[in-house]
Amino acid sequence: MYKTYSCLIVLILCVASLASASEPVSAPGVPEKSHVAAAVKVGTLGMGLEGTIRLGERLNLRISGNALGTDYEDEQSDIKYDVEVDLRTALVLLDWHVFGNNFRISAGAAFNNNDITLKARTSESETIGDTVYTPEQIGTITGILNFDGTTAYFGIGFGNAVASQGPLSFVFDVGVIAQDYEVDLSADGLAGSDPGFQADLKEEEKDVQKDLDDFTLYPVVMAGLAYRF
Repeated sequence: MYKTYSCLIVLILCVASLASASEPVSAPGVPEKSHVAAAVKVGTLGMGLEGTIRLGERLNLRISGNALGTDYEDEQSDIKYDVEVDLRTALVLLDWHVFGNNFRISAGAAFNNNDITLKARTSESETIGDTVYTPEQIGTITGILNFDGTTAYFGIGFGNAVASQGPLSFVFDVGVIAQDYEVDLSADGLAGSDPGFQADLKEEEKDVQKDLDDFTLYPVVMAGLAYRF
């Protein structure tokens, strides 16, 4: 992931150089606007830092890094899990200001370094697969969500940080990250190494996978304040 971020930074610097070289020179006596802006944002991806580079009259490149950590309780396949969410998401997007104003259509890539775990410690017998097991047989169930590293983003938004009248501007995004992941469950109870229990646990994985729809199409709603240099 760190190599990916480094490559993205190099790419942005190269694009910024090309963009600056291709922009027309301002007339004498007219201050030249910078074609680079930065923003601080908050939303469903957590806190984020974002950079914008102007590529053309209606086209911008944006890159952002976002982080979110939260815990909550959720019931999956009739078993209550403690869910720990640690999202680390980088976005590389192209913004098309189709009407030449602040409205934009955005598409690009999302790079996931997410860490989501589920844990359940039952106090009574539970049905796993087609078999009822006691708490001692189950022990603690631990689940890990394994995400694809690279996926797609699509959305719309408001704001053009590099074309604002003043240095400060409001930016807003609504979109979705379409991502794939697999659930991996394990248990440390007395039946943990039993082949029959392992087969039932595989069925439980499939059930949890079906129930966890929240992360398949992850909604993105982000708002923030941008500054044009």
